[in-house]
Amino acid sequence: MKLKSLLLAAVVGVAPLNGNELELLFEGELETYEDVRRCVVVDAPSGAGFEMTRDLVAQGEGVFRGKRLSGTLTFSQLGKRAPDDAFCSTLIAGFLETATGEEIFFEGRGFALSNQNEDVWSYTASLRFDEPDTPYEWLRHTPAVWVGTLDAKRRRARYRVYFPTRAPKSGN
Repeated sequence: MKLKSLLLAAVVGVAPLNGNELELLFEGELETYEDVRRCVVVDAPSGAGFEMTRDLVAQGEGVFRGKRLSGTLTFSQLGKRAPDDAFCSTLIAGFLETATGEEIFFEGRGFALSNQNEDVWSYTASLRFDEPDTPYEWLRHTPAVWVGTLDAKRRRARYRVYFPTRAPKSGN
């Protein structure tokens, strides 16, 4: 059911999720600096899971647009995968700079899956924001889902970020 909800969110912009709905927070485009590196394959001992060290796979900047917030962003992305795994485990972090000049830190964990040539990647990640004492403080209590596609040859990505319309309150 969760997969269907995420797929529906990606297609139409809103999806049911345990009585809540996912709403489009913003969407945008990114450009990566230099070459996008392939997700590095590592021989990890059994049980290492996603705690293994990751390598820098991309850095860049872009724009984002939404009803409640818009502006520019900068990001770095780390990634690793085990030899027999088609998925790349990723970490992403960066800053959103809003049209009003506020800086909002974000970080996320997720997965990427490429085509056979590793030139087109599909990404998903769970995000959190850290923004104290500004008009965007509500983001601190709002988990979000990042869904996107990266064209490694062109060094460009398109993405959407969704959030639950009824996010849990702090302390609950």
